[in-house]
This record gives sequence, structure tokens and C-alpha cells, in this order.
Amino acid sequence: MGRPIRAVPAYERMFAKVEAVGGCLIYRGSVNAKGYGRVRNRSGTELAHRIAWEYGHGRRVPDGMVIMHTCDTPPCVRFAHLRLGTAAENSADMVAKGRAGERRGERSGKAKLTAGQVAEIRRRRDEGERLIDIAPDFGVHPAHLSRITRGLRW
Repeated sequence: MGRPIRAVPAYERMFAKVEAVGGCLIYRGSVNAKGYGRVRNRSGTELAHRIAWEYGHGRRVPDGMVIMHTCDTPPCVRFAHLRLGTAAENSADMVAKGRAGERRGERSGKAKLTAGQVAEIRRRRDEGERLIDIAPDFGVHPAHLSRITRGLRW
């Protein structure tokens, strides 16, 4: 018989996947469709910025409250960039900052490519290079490049 398995707390697993970028601490693990970090725990999945806020403040997020990003960067988990607010305050903040529309390209929280890389991909495709040969240079699947070159993405 071996030693019992001890679960690593969600905040430790989350902070192990953080990278400093500019003034933010960016969570580089799994993200949802809106670009917010996700961390699995025993009861399911929790948002990384909520874990960071709770860890930094030593208490749970009160019922009916949300965690707002002052930096407007969904995967950011820096304590100083997170504040407690209501859903209405969060929506008003989004509208006031002009973020109410669809986020495309580099503005998407899930973007893996920059505008410059997309231009390079399109140029190489226009010159006849195969997507299957271009894809490894950018770390994305050829099907994703196909959507980019056909104008369905970006």
C-alpha cells in the first residue's frame, strides 16, 4: 500500500499556470469561450479569477456578487486587478468601456495568433503554400488556418 493521495488546492494548481505579461498575471491553463480561466476542482469547474480573488481576500465571493477585472483582461488573476461588484456594475462597466460587442482577432480572450501572424499566414497561403505546411510554424491546426484564410475567423 502506498501513501494516500493528497489533493493539491485549486489555487496552487492555478498559480502554477500563471505568466506575468505587462502588469497582468495571465492564467495559461484551460479557458472558457469568453477567455476566462477555468480550474477543475472536486465539485466541477471554477473560474480562475474567482479563485485568485478568494485566495487574496481569504473569503468566498458573496452570493449575488461577481469579480470584475479592472484591467479588462479575462485570463488575468492579479489580485490588484480584481474587485468585487454586482452583475449590473459589471455590465455598466463593459458598456462604458466599449466592450459590449463581439471580440474578434487579438481582442478575443482566446486568441492564439497576432494580427501580424494572421497577415503572414494569408500571405503564405496566397503564394501557394499548403496550410498543413504552415500550421506547425504557428502551433495551430490546419483547419483553423483554413477558417482564417476563408475569412471565417479574424
